[in-house]
Amino acid sequence: MEELSKTLESPDKSDLKNSSRSRRSFVKKILGAAAVFSAVPYIKCSQTASPDSLDLLNEEVNRLSAGMSGDEQFWNVVKDQFIIDRKYVHINASNLAPAPRQVMETHYKFIRDVNVNPSSYNRSKYGEMRRNTRMLLADFIGAGQNEIAIVRNTSEANNIAINGLQLSEGDEVVIWDQNHTTLNTAWDVRAEMYGFKVIRVGTPVHPDTPDDLIKPFKEAITSRTKVIGFSDTSNISGVRLPAKELCTIARNAGILTVVDGVQTVGARRINVKEMGCDFYNFSSHKWMVGPHETGVMYIREELISDLKPLIVGVGWAGALESGTAQKFEKLGQQDNARIAAFGKAVEFHNTIGKERIENRVKALAAVLEREVLDKIPGAEFYSPVNPELSCGVVKFNIPGKDLSGAQKVLYEKHNIICTVHGGNLPGIRFSPHLYTTMEDLKIAVKAVSGLA
Repeated sequence: MEELSKTLESPDKSDLKNSSRSRRSFVKKILGAAAVFSAVPYIKCSQTASPDSLDLLNEEVNRLSAGMSGDEQFWNVVKDQFIIDRKYVHINASNLAPAPRQVMETHYKFIRDVNVNPSSYNRSKYGEMRRNTRMLLADFIGAGQNEIAIVRNTSEANNIAINGLQLSEGDEVVIWDQNHTTLNTAWDVRAEMYGFKVIRVGTPVHPDTPDDLIKPFKEAITSRTKVIGFSDTSNISGVRLPAKELCTIARNAGILTVVDGVQTVGARRINVKEMGCDFYNFSSHKWMVGPHETGVMYIREELISDLKPLIVGVGWAGALESGTAQKFEKLGQQDNARIAAFGKAVEFHNTIGKERIENRVKALAAVLEREVLDKIPGAEFYSPVNPELSCGVVKFNIPGKDLSGAQKVLYEKHNIICTVHGGNLPGIRFSPHLYTTMEDLKIAVKAVSGLA
């Protein structure tokens, strides 16, 4: 375990150059060390597992701590918690991840409950469930409970921050050109309304060091810069920005930071206090393997009173009096069953272990790198092999190959669920997660090699 930590945290910079040989060398280092985290015991889990199968996973984790081993078998147990049709290879967590049985059953249970008895007396228990989910989420990302608002998705969380900040003509907002398109569009629309200026920052297509990514932001900052808005990890390239360093630069200059973390939370461990951001927003339906239409907005406590809400609904007066981020949750009637299920998704991650999931995602990405390099000569990667600068998104192009119809071919002919992009960074995006096996990856790359 110590060896893996050294390998992942202190890579040899000479291994980070964007050549096939150096990329192979670095991938082998990650794979060799990450095997430590794959060695876990096997327990047979039926395809009709109940929500209590979380207890089975917990038993396996306990046995793992006692030093037992079982390679890939443990992750087959994890995959058994999902009802994914096994004819498909799902490597698209960046878009939409399936939820495990425990999450779905919790959701179904409380949908039924509220329809069997829709009285306010019966529904009163959902207040405590919301508090429990908020507590779990706060702990999951290292925030205070008063700094967490449970909203409907990342887009809504981003828009609450963007529209709640007091910006005016003459102010400047610096954003990353590799942000999710809705994040940048939201800034553009608000700028058109209020007259502030949006400055887009471009970063190198093949960054070798954190400074390659930090430098363009530093150069874009002026005395008029009020906010820096960026995705922690880009859904377009798979590049992960040095968020802590950027937030430190911003804080020292009196600049606010709005961070979209939807491609990071659930794949990597996050601590918003250590990062030093002012806002951190994410959804449940991607790497968190939670229910649809639930999201989180973290807002640093000192900013809560000044940020204006997007919507004012029932319970506003009490939430305002509390002085907490709950004032941003007053969105009208919500599906409380989803919020209870979101808490179960956090418990699912905690049961397996955040560190174990993070290292599994790293290992899956490394295997993808190796397989693509072996099977598709000339493939060009956008996602860095350096784990400092990447997360779980693996994006690559096949030079000279028209990929416009590739997504349809991969799905209809090979049952591969992934994303294919056009535009400035055209290519195939794979985003494997904890329900993906190593064999799944080999099947997917073999299918792509047929395109090449």
